[in-house]
Amino acid sequence: MKRKGISEWIYENRLVLAIFLFSTAFFLWQRSTGFSWDFATYVLNAKFLAGSGFYYEWTRQPLPSFMILSLSFLGWALAEYAYIIVVSILYLYSSLVFARKTGIDRTLFYAFSMNAYALVFGLKLGSELLSLALLQLFIAHLYDKRAGIYAGLSFLARYSNLNFLLFLLAPRNARKIALAIILFALVISPWLYFNYAETGSPVTSIRDSYMLNVVFRRLDGYISSFSYSDLLFSLNLLLPLMIAGIARLFSRKSEYDVLMLGFLAVAVVSYALIPFKEERYMFPITLPAAYFAAKGAEARRSGILLAFVIATLALLFILLPAARNEPSYFYRTVSTECMAQSNAWVALNYYGTPSEPYPNQEQFGEAVEDGYRIIFFKHAGFPLYMNNRTFMQRFPVIEENEGYVMYGDASKCKEPAKHEMLFMDRIARRIEDGDIACDLLSCRYLK
Repeated sequence: MKRKGISEWIYENRLVLAIFLFSTAFFLWQRSTGFSWDFATYVLNAKFLAGSGFYYEWTRQPLPSFMILSLSFLGWALAEYAYIIVVSILYLYSSLVFARKTGIDRTLFYAFSMNAYALVFGLKLGSELLSLALLQLFIAHLYDKRAGIYAGLSFLARYSNLNFLLFLLAPRNARKIALAIILFALVISPWLYFNYAETGSPVTSIRDSYMLNVVFRRLDGYISSFSYSDLLFSLNLLLPLMIAGIARLFSRKSEYDVLMLGFLAVAVVSYALIPFKEERYMFPITLPAAYFAAKGAEARRSGILLAFVIATLALLFILLPAARNEPSYFYRTVSTECMAQSNAWVALNYYGTPSEPYPNQEQFGEAVEDGYRIIFFKHAGFPLYMNNRTFMQRFPVIEENEGYVMYGDASKCKEPAKHEMLFMDRIARRIEDGDIACDLLSCRYLK
């Protein structure tokens, strides 16, 4: 069989490439609209690892930061945008591989996977699209030796992907399962060793992520119920097509159909079990939704594809305000030569002001005495005690404007220093101060 030339391949995949160019341009535009807390943290971690940053957050999974670090030769500002392009290319590649392995229409699958929800949340916070690309490669190669490699990389892109590792047991060959598990362990072992070398524990980052997203949320009362609106938003225009695709399974189903049903169940259950829920936590559902939607649209491919693209563009236009990042004006205008503590500590670090998280109420006075500049941005709404006027009036104000209030003793100035953030330490201090009470599980993890 004669191999296709590049020009012929481009022509046959012109719609896929058009969607790729549009989605990549959208992701780049989105990054330029302002400040994203999570994305900024990955950049700060990359700078810290390079030896040029002040702030490091152990709770973050490492792969996005290491990728940004590897692109830092372009300069830090360009590295962020290069990272977006690389992830978008990786997602395109993973989609084409997944479509080929599963036998579904690649154009339908890629178009459906780039729905309005995926465009809004894919790279807004930095890791969702990367995580999904690696999960797609993991499932696509589930029955060969590369499965363990992609499983490890997907875990390093997002710790919550641990829930999907049960699919490593899908092959009915004990040798393949053992090899996949070994390769998974080899892929994550350098990160575990780095944790051990720096902190004395190989699971510091993983444990800290659990402490933040499960223990801290529960202790602080950030518990939310299952949101059907989040589920509907994540499925959006794919819902009727997905239902049609699943309905076809009653007459005939393949092994990948069963896997995708299982993946769908794990994605929904994982979202249901996490204490604090956000729309983006539904992101893994994009894979089975696009898969079954492609199955459901095969019979009337051209008409459905055109209608979907037009409807997605219209929906995306409506969602543009949600797609934008937070305005960065007030963060950029903060000026202090002293070490800061703030309710927007990541933003301040990102824009060049070394900062730690805000102090507990009991430690506020001590921080002022130590020479910190405590900066509270008014729109943040936390910590709650910042609205306690009786308490806050006890401390000197250095500067105040419509965006923020800066507290501190002008005669004292704490020198800027590097800060490695561990939520375990922060929770322990809050329990010690009596601000929150620990339960059996959280106290055990803090020991």
